[in-house]
Amino acid sequence: MSENLKKAQSIFNSAKQAANQLKDKAIEGYDKSGAKTVVEKSTKETMDFMDRNGITDKAEAGIKKLQEVTDIASENFDKVSGKRILEIVENRLILQTQYNDLLASKLEEALNRIEVLEKSIRDNK
Repeated sequence: MSENLKKAQSIFNSAKQAANQLKDKAIEGYDKSGAKTVVEKSTKETMDFMDRNGITDKAEAGIKKLQEVTDIASENFDKVSGKRILEIVENRLILQTQYNDLLASKLEEALNRIEVLEKSIRDNK
C-alpha cells in the first residue's frame, strides 16, 4: 500500500470516528435536554387531535379515493397508449399462427390423398 493511500485511509478513519462521536453526543444531548420528551408529547397530542377531529379518517379516505383515481387513470392510460390493443393483436396473431399451422397440415393431408387417388386411377387404366 502506498504511503499516500495509508495517509488518506488514516484521515478517513479519524473523520469517521469524529463523526460517530459527534452523532453520539448529539443523541445524548437530545435525550438529556428534554427536547425528545417535548417532541414525543407534541407528536402524540397532534395525533390525538387529528383522530378526535376526524382528520385521520378523512386523510385515509382521501388516500383511498386517490388510489381509485390512480387506478382509473392507469386503466385509461393503458387504453390510450395502445397497451390493451397490442395485447389483443398479439393474442390474435397467436391464434392466426395456430390456425395457419392447422390449415397447412390439412392441406398437406388433402394433397397426399389426391396424389394417392391420381396414382390409383393411373394404375387402373
